Amino acid sequence: MKNQDDALDAMEDMILKVYENIKRLKEEKAFYSWSKTILVNCCKNNLRRKNRVILIRDIPEDSHEDVFHNKDEQLYLEKHWEKLNRKYQEVLKLRYYLDLDYESIAAILKIPLGTVKSRIHTGLLKLKQSMGVSNE
Repeated sequence: MKNQDDALDAMEDMILKVYENIKRLKEEKAFYSWSKTILVNCCKNNLRRKNRVILIRDIPEDSHEDVFHNKDEQLYLEKHWEKLNRKYQEVLKLRYYLDLDYESIAAILKIPLGTVKSRIHTGLLKLKQSMGVSNE
């Protein structure tokens, strides 16, 4: 898991799943291998989830500052940005803050290329509607 905190999170998930599903265990002798399989699956799930998340602190601070002429514009956009669904925020950040191409975004998020294009298009429309910008 690469660090102790992630390993402990996986163990915690495993213990919870073992507790919830212990009734399904048919043979007591199989407990070790059964719980080990659950632990491996929890580790894989946590790694998969962790790879999908891009933390805002990982986005360079200066990546979008030059777009705004003043703080008021930035605050205005952020107010409307927060109204967007997370799935739209995610693709728009990757596209416009990190300047990634559609294929890279699809690979990072593990979603089809068409879904990336659709989310970017819909996200921009929703942001424009929220801000009262016409589509002309």
